[in-house]
Amino acid sequence: MKTLYELKQNLVTIGQQLQKVESELSEKAIDPKTTTEEIQALRETKEDLKMRFDVIKQQHDALEAEQKAKLEAQMASQKDLKTIDDPKERLIKAKA
Repeated sequence: MKTLYELKQNLVTIGQQLQKVESELSEKAIDPKTTTEEIQALRETKEDLKMRFDVIKQQHDALEAEQKAKLEAQMASQKDLKTIDDPKERLIKAKA
């Protein structure tokens, strides 16, 4: 499984490629010398990149939510330890 950082890097890379293709598509659409096949190929490339971006974004969001939940659980358990006055009981809870 990829890390959150790797997924973010992939999102940036695909996002940049998508922007480049969208820009190129706009330029080609204006140029009368461009064939409809070229425009259609760029559209297909754009749709492919958009689909890839959406898949990676979904994976990123799921992993981010999972890590956030784990962190919140850890913070809650540490907070619970601080409320215990007896040092022996705190040690037992910390090891558990």
